Amino acid sequence: MKTHIATKLGVLVSALLGITACSSKSTDPADQPAKIAGKTLKMEDSTTLANTNVILYDANANAPVARVLSDATGNFAFEAPAGDYYLTVAAQGRIPSPPKGGQPLPFHADSGKTFTRNVFLERDTATTNTGGLSGSVTVTGNVPAAGILIVAQAADSTAYSSTTGPDGYFAIYNLPPGNYTLRGYRDSLVQDTTTVKVAIRTDSLSANTVLRMSVNAGKILRGKIRFLASSNSTVDITLVNPWTREAIPGLSVKNDSSNSFILRGIPPGDYTVWASYRNDGYVMDPDAIRKFGFPKVSFSATDTAKNVDFDVTGAVTVVSPTNAADTVYPRIIHTRTPAFKWVKYPSTKEYIVEVFDANGKRIWGGFSATGAILHPSIPASADSVVYNFDNSATSPLKAGGIYTWKVYADNDAQANVQGLISSSENLRGLFQVVLP
Repeated sequence: MKTHIATKLGVLVSALLGITACSSKSTDPADQPAKIAGKTLKMEDSTTLANTNVILYDANANAPVARVLSDATGNFAFEAPAGDYYLTVAAQGRIPSPPKGGQPLPFHADSGKTFTRNVFLERDTATTNTGGLSGSVTVTGNVPAAGILIVAQAADSTAYSSTTGPDGYFAIYNLPPGNYTLRGYRDSLVQDTTTVKVAIRTDSLSANTVLRMSVNAGKILRGKIRFLASSNSTVDITLVNPWTREAIPGLSVKNDSSNSFILRGIPPGDYTVWASYRNDGYVMDPDAIRKFGFPKVSFSATDTAKNVDFDVTGAVTVVSPTNAADTVYPRIIHTRTPAFKWVKYPSTKEYIVEVFDANGKRIWGGFSATGAILHPSIPASADSVVYNFDNSATSPLKAGGIYTWKVYADNDAQANVQGLISSSENLRGLFQVVLP
């Protein structure tokens, strides 16, 4: 066990210090990194937005990969291994992409090729009296620490977040004035100073906040997954921040053949246990979440190990329009009023459908925070519905636009959503409108 931990911590320190093994470079395009590039722009006039905080996430793990600031002309760029990703973009005085309550739009980046995505941010009229903060995180002395989830939490548990880039820098925008506690999270790292307070003032950026972290073996979480109304399989289990719902970098694992899992290197703190970010045909059991809330676990400085068991169930299968389960290439459609089709789910009494645009903003359907469904009831006998059939959409589907949709199964047909039993997966339902 000691050898395993030492090896893991040694690899972690090497990664943070930028130490890599020497190797010859291949000229084969398949061996080259993917490039991801774009511009950040103002929604109202398409002019550029400089110094926006752009974070690249692994879409399958819901975990940050890298961070940059857009340059003076709004340009940003990343290099990363080929894979599935999504972007989050934030700037002072602008609604972030995706907005709060929205859903990021994933994409696939190929080896040796450039994927381009421009991001338009709307002016946020509600943030005229807000401020922001920036700073850096170091580990093992003054070495910049990359891939650290930074959470600024107010006294009422309202939380805002960002992620450090390779230089250890982070920025969080549009915070209401007040006092915040700042914490950093990553596997096998512990914050040296457990409490960092930051005072946010109106229209100002509290800069140069420094968090220091050290390498630590951390805590252990064990548990078992029970598969409901479906055969046993393999899913990913991830610890996420309970207030921002973001994955803690490095704290994700899969269950073994006995449906058990072990997560190591957990720093002290409060967490939600989440399962199945990937397209694997499963989602967390919505009925258990409705009755008992999301599975949670807390570790104090003196705790060593804890146990959490929970349930997953089969996802609602989307039929069209959608990307294939093993890709995040959007399906091309040739209409602004597509019919969203799914496979009927057992014990369902009604369905709820919602659609998000490329910025992650919900533009039709879904349900409110109080459970009110935002479109007329879709009966259990239905297996499809046409976009905006009730004329309540906040935006039409636009030519060239990329969108994603999701469907929920509800076993209670009353006016409020009281019995969600399943949903489609987050990485399905991607489509792009291409008109003749």
